[in-house]
Amino acid sequence: MKNVRHVNAVYNGKKHRFELQRGHIAAFELALQGSAYAALQRFVNGEWTFRDVELTLSFSYDGLSETDAKIARMVREMDSMGLTGSPMMHRTDFTVTKVLRDKGPAPYAELAANILAAALMGLSEEDAVFDDGSLGEAAA
Repeated sequence: MKNVRHVNAVYNGKKHRFELQRGHIAAFELALQGSAYAALQRFVNGEWTFRDVELTLSFSYDGLSETDAKIARMVREMDSMGLTGSPMMHRTDFTVTKVLRDKGPAPYAELAANILAAALMGLSEEDAVFDDGSLGEAAA
């Protein structure tokens, strides 16, 4: 079975591809103030925080607003120059934060864990899917 480095998701009613690119892991860890692997372990152990979910989704979200996309490009350029200490590294995506505040972070912890697993080790195509539309069905 093929391993992938992304998660295909229906997120907030739309299809997205979440991928924490390996070249961005250092910036992600700086914003997280810890290692990506330690964050993955917090998800596995059920000890994750809102910030863990928010940063993981923000760093891997492909649905950035135009402003956030420009900032992300600037951050990538700064990262390539070794300037990872920028305060802009700590910015989270507004859409991600709003979804998490409106719907709660718990339903998205599995998505965040899978994003980290895909980035760090690869994830089977079968496991690299998420659909928040099915979350309401599980509760019904």
